[in-house]
Amino acid sequence: MARLLARTGLVEGTPINDESGWIIDDPTMTQGSDATGDVYYRAASGKLTRLATTADGHVLTSTGVGAVPAWEAGTSASSWVNFAGGNVDGVADLNGVRASNNISSVVDRGTGTYTVNIDVDLSHADYAVVAGCGGSTTGSTTPEDRACSVGPTQAAGTYMIHTHNFTGANYDVGWIFAVTFDANKD
Repeated sequence: MARLLARTGLVEGTPINDESGWIIDDPTMTQGSDATGDVYYRAASGKLTRLATTADGHVLTSTGVGAVPAWEAGTSASSWVNFAGGNVDGVADLNGVRASNNISSVVDRGTGTYTVNIDVDLSHADYAVVAGCGGSTTGSTTPEDRACSVGPTQAAGTYMIHTHNFTGANYDVGWIFAVTFDANKD
């Protein structure tokens, strides 16, 4: 900072605001109370203000222009499931499910069509679902093109997954994964 001040001919503590966007008002940052991970932001006064680091899993949030940033707990998955499309049956159970959290059942609704039932309903029907799929139900090791989609409808306690082969025809895929995120969960 001393070099910057010497080059500009300014006296420490003199505020400037030129076309470069620099604002120098109080160029001293006290060391010692800060820690690795702390964040500094420009307060309404124009001065840098320290926001101390917090617990793991928290994310930095802001409610908009002029608002003070804050740490908040991050949103974790509301539910997730990993299942084998060819092993799911038409009964509301966990047959074919390899692993899951907050899932009560996966039901086969026909070739490549599955209903996933959430154990504890989410807070609304507008949650996000991220799904992926791949592999064959025949045990083939040949790479095969597969795709999946979610919808067309979902409710607080259920959603549908459709799996397809490379031609777009419904197909029972060997590996299907889905995760839900409910913004009002945490």
